[in-house]
Parts: sequence; C-alpha cells; structure tokens
Amino acid sequence: MDPADRVAFDSALGSVGSRRYSADPEALLRTTFDGMTGPQIAEDYRRRTR
Repeated sequence: MDPADRVAFDSALGSVGSRRYSADPEALLRTTFDGMTGPQIAEDYRRRTR
C-alpha cells in the first residue's frame, strides 16, 4: 500500500465504533473488516469520512 492508503487504513482501524465499550475490541476489529483487503478498508474509510 502507498503511504496515503496506509494512513487511511490506520485511521479506519481506529474509527471502529464501540471499540471503547467492547468486551473484546480485537474481535470487534476482526469482524468489522472481515474479508476486506487493506486497500478496500482504506477506500471504505475515505467514503465514510467525506
């Protein structure tokens, strides 16, 4: 991934709702982005934050 995609990817991981209140935040991350590639996650994040 290029640096811009990497920044969006890292931001997407930090933007998962309810992570703060989840009993298992890592499981929440895995299920939120299950089946998606890094570039797909970055593009999804960009669409959600426009």
